[in-house]
Amino acid sequence: MQINYENITIENIQNAIKTGYITEIVCNADSKTLNLEILEVFKRTMQSVANVVLELSKSICESIYKNLPHLQNKTISKKRFMKLLQSEGIQRNTIDKIVKDNKKQYTYARYYEVLYKLKLKK
Repeated sequence: MQINYENITIENIQNAIKTGYITEIVCNADSKTLNLEILEVFKRTMQSVANVVLELSKSICESIYKNLPHLQNKTISKKRFMKLLQSEGIQRNTIDKIVKDNKKQYTYARYYEVLYKLKLKK
């Protein structure tokens, strides 16, 4: 494992050595990097942790993706719609123009659509 000098301090190295997972540190002044030899056990453990986190994040994303149409079509009150727009920093005059003579339902999908159109105008 290589680390640039700028990204690490002596304190970081001392703390890393205390863990017992680093077996060798080689300083390369030409390339201004530190080469760290890490125990294979630590590498395998971290790889398995990374795989578990990856699988967990995939399942969370799939769950959100499956429920997305249901969540987007959920109706909200006019007041809530206006408050959400205000929380994004949109001025009240602009919000009043958006909700004036409204015939469509207020939904999260419409909220995101309005936000997208307003961001494009800027």
